[in-house]
Amino acid sequence: MPDFRAYVRQNLPPLGISDAQEAEIVEELALDFQESYEHALRSGLDAEQAWQEVRDHARSWRDSYFPPAPKAR
Repeated sequence: MPDFRAYVRQNLPPLGISDAQEAEIVEELALDFQESYEHALRSGLDAEQAWQEVRDHARSWRDSYFPPAPKAR
């Protein structure tokens, strides 16, 4: 099974909040990703397809909530 916490930590942009708050967010997101992964497996996807689906969802979520910073001129 993928390491969901590690994936979230590696991909979550700096939030500018306390370590405790960030740890709570990481935990919540990791649990959400794990539930999505398990749901995908139950829906008939193999492990790699399920993990790819979770990463695709995470990427779209990250881009929606944390768009890249505008480039300086």
